[in-house]
Amino acid sequence: MALLFVMHLTHTAWSAVVNYQYSAPITLPETSQPEELAQVLLTPEIFRVTRDDLSDLRIVRRDNQHPIPFLVECVTHEQEEVRRAPDKPWTMTTQLPVQDGQPLSFVFERSRERGMLPMTMGLNIDTPLTQFEQDVKVEASEDGKNWKTVVSQVRIFDYSPFANVRVTEIPVASGIREQYLRLTFAHAYVQRLSQSTQVRTTTTVATPEQVERTYTEEKIPFRLNGIKGWTAEKHWVRDVRPIVSRDIEIVDTPPPTFAKRFPERHALVFAAHRMPLEYLQLDSTARIITVGYELYAERSYADGSGEPWWERIKTGTLERTMFRDYRYENMTIAWSPPTRASRYALVFYKDANTDAKTISIKEAKGPDYRIVFPYNQGEQVELWAGLPLATRSSLGYYPEQIQMLRRTVTTPVTGTLGDLITYVDYTPKVKTSVNTTLLLSIAIILAVAALGFTVFKAMQRMPEEVEN
Repeated sequence: MALLFVMHLTHTAWSAVVNYQYSAPITLPETSQPEELAQVLLTPEIFRVTRDDLSDLRIVRRDNQHPIPFLVECVTHEQEEVRRAPDKPWTMTTQLPVQDGQPLSFVFERSRERGMLPMTMGLNIDTPLTQFEQDVKVEASEDGKNWKTVVSQVRIFDYSPFANVRVTEIPVASGIREQYLRLTFAHAYVQRLSQSTQVRTTTTVATPEQVERTYTEEKIPFRLNGIKGWTAEKHWVRDVRPIVSRDIEIVDTPPPTFAKRFPERHALVFAAHRMPLEYLQLDSTARIITVGYELYAERSYADGSGEPWWERIKTGTLERTMFRDYRYENMTIAWSPPTRASRYALVFYKDANTDAKTISIKEAKGPDYRIVFPYNQGEQVELWAGLPLATRSSLGYYPEQIQMLRRTVTTPVTGTLGDLITYVDYTPKVKTSVNTTLLLSIAIILAVAALGFTVFKAMQRMPEEVEN
């Protein structure tokens, strides 16, 4: 017991004299409850001076520096999400007869088994054809006779023989609640080009190779297998983790590490000031682009020893295709879990060096974090952050105490930690109401006395030697 008492006092004394580098007073709102929960949102200034795992954060009472149990958690909330759901099946009932050069119309119906029909928010045209363009008109009717226009004109197309481009979806902003649907296609026959190539070569060096290409225009009837609709369902989702925009700075000169490692690759380096990041939105001046990338984060040891190194955290491909009414792009980079680093480097593959130079970072995002802790009315507390490099500490979380409290109030920091980046000298803050040196001396004396008493009892139990 005495040894445990010594360990407890030693830990308490160590916690009191640990030299945290920064502090910020926290203004607590008044409360009529005996105990309340407060939350403090971590600011960019706090992220700049803390470790990756935020283990060098403390909430303490201002008068005696006693620690207060706290939690560090990611900010979450509830929100409504809209998801697609399959619509009731549409059955083709009529294909109106047409002539060449005239529009082509189809009539569809869905069964009304009971009650109101679901609201259709979009249609997907199922056709086996490729290489086509069609303008479509969508009309709806309750009785199949009186029609109203819901989409006057929308284009569907397929260019798959030349590129991976196909659009057959028709969004309906106003929705369709009616039982009957009529689709009118502008052309009953679609025209497309088929290419045949003839190659002629010659043995004469002065005569270049000649290539002849012949294009034949085909006219084929437009075919429709059916349509599939979708509805929009709303769901409330718990523990949604929103991400917020973060300020970053582009670094003009790549680090020497990448100049040596990737001498022929284009690198986009930016400083993030240790803010949590998990998402990048990129942009490019090119209309068609496909570029592979590797994303690196600059890492360092928690105690500041050694040289920092670069860790690869994500690989992938950026894509964009913009052609007429078609637009497809995948110009985002997302990774999990979120990372904290001073700098990041986006390195593009060698064979895409020209396209890579057109890419820029439009926005960087990451989650918010907060500290949650209990407090009493009239209590004054401080936030401590940033341990010296040679110091290690353990997390001071007590979830079971936090979860016992129900209500939570938002607690603002008076100013930001950036306004309070002052070195904290804790020498005068060690309170004289309890003499730590005296307590340590008493504890050591008690431990020595207990150890001596234990040795004395052990010697009494030893059997005496028997002389022969």
